[in-house]
Amino acid sequence: MFQVYGTYKKKGNHVFRTSAFIQWGTSTQSLGGCLLLNPGSAILEEGIHLKLTRDGEAAGVVRPDLTMRQLVRIVERLHDSLFLEGRFHIYNLFTLQHPKAKDGVNQVEALIASGEYIPEDHFAQLEALREHPFMILGWGVDKWTSSSPLNAIRDQWLEKIDQSNVPTIGIKHENGKDYYHVCPQLNENKLHMIQKLTDQHYFMTK
Repeated sequence: MFQVYGTYKKKGNHVFRTSAFIQWGTSTQSLGGCLLLNPGSAILEEGIHLKLTRDGEAAGVVRPDLTMRQLVRIVERLHDSLFLEGRFHIYNLFTLQHPKAKDGVNQVEALIASGEYIPEDHFAQLEALREHPFMILGWGVDKWTSSSPLNAIRDQWLEKIDQSNVPTIGIKHENGKDYYHVCPQLNENKLHMIQKLTDQHYFMTK
């Protein structure tokens, strides 16, 4: 069994998820990590969510969304086990939560322009990245993910991952920079994604 944990902060009308991981068992050992676009629809359990509304910050158990459930299937397949011990870390190009990617991109660009969101404050530390046996890249290839501010954030993230020397897997787009989202809409494509990542992981670890 797995459990998802996250840390959230609320500023005005905006909610930011500053960290998240999927936990199996009790070990803190890293089972890997991934870099996605932004936090989607996953929210804290009801009682903890009320604390976020009241206090402006909260941490605890998260109700997993479809992307998180897909990540669970991927990690269990890559490690060839349903009985894992450790945690899989979820990173995002930007931490502003929004269930619709296009609207999330537009909002974070406005926050960057106003100085209310500083991307560099939300990058992972190299020491943290180096703890991961591998990273999955998969923030999507939609045209709205190719804006200038987002491109700059993406390039800085990729540079950090490159500096960490952590191996990466992911289905790269023909533009050579972006990666297809880990959770396609169609179930058939979800299965194909799992198989492609499994094949990449196998050859990476041979």
